[in-house]
Amino acid sequence: MIELVDCDFAAGVPPHSSMSQDLLDQVRAGNIRDIHCWVRTRGDTPQLLDATWPSGLAVYGFSTNSGWTGTGDTYPAVDCVQSISVSEDVLIEKQRLLDDFSDQEKKRRKKFLGALSSWLDSHSISVGGKNES
Repeated sequence: MIELVDCDFAAGVPPHSSMSQDLLDQVRAGNIRDIHCWVRTRGDTPQLLDATWPSGLAVYGFSTNSGWTGTGDTYPAVDCVQSISVSEDVLIEKQRLLDDFSDQEKKRRKKFLGALSSWLDSHSISVGGKNES
């Protein structure tokens, strides 16, 4: 099942000297609230599967899953603050949860995601998997 988790997204991003000062400040300050998705399997051996960070980010200190063998949990991109199970449309539920954020939380999240995306773009790293270096 897809699980939504309320988290501090910045806590899962390691500071790196190639980041802009603005991004470094945000990573170090943390407290960037987000709703993150991962998969939690069911069955005899449940697993947590999170494929957020491509293997190319390992050189920047990110916890990637390049050594994952298919058994056990993958490395989660974030620390879960609160788990929210979803049985209906995940995207609609995520948007509803994001809409409930305070204006300040929305502003900080948007600024952080913009700075992180710019940094990833400047290093030709695509979180979607293509253009990974």
